[in-house]
Amino acid sequence: MLLPNAEGQWLASLRSDDRKLFLANLAHQLTVAGRDSYRPGTNELDKPQLLRKVNEVLHRVTAWLRSELAKPGTPEFCEALGQIVLAQSDSDFAQLTNWAWSSAKEVVLTSRTVEDI
Repeated sequence: MLLPNAEGQWLASLRSDDRKLFLANLAHQLTVAGRDSYRPGTNELDKPQLLRKVNEVLHRVTAWLRSELAKPGTPEFCEALGQIVLAQSDSDFAQLTNWAWSSAKEVVLTSRTVEDI
């Protein structure tokens, strides 16, 4: 499992454009994680509580993306986001949020050019 404080510090270390890219990708990955609550092949939900948890985290992520678009966030903001997304007591939900964060992080890391490193 990812360490919320360390990941928040990593997020704080990014340039503003990379933070925006990360937040947009994290939001997208959370929508994919939310699909884990659906009953395959139907319009029914197997895990409505999971979908609600995903929606609450997604709400925070998109609000902070909106803020980041207006004005770059502070290191404290980034560390708080790491806590909100990654410090989950439900192990199944924590696995999904860790996957979403890791997937979004990979997009940022692979988007960097040689000059950026």
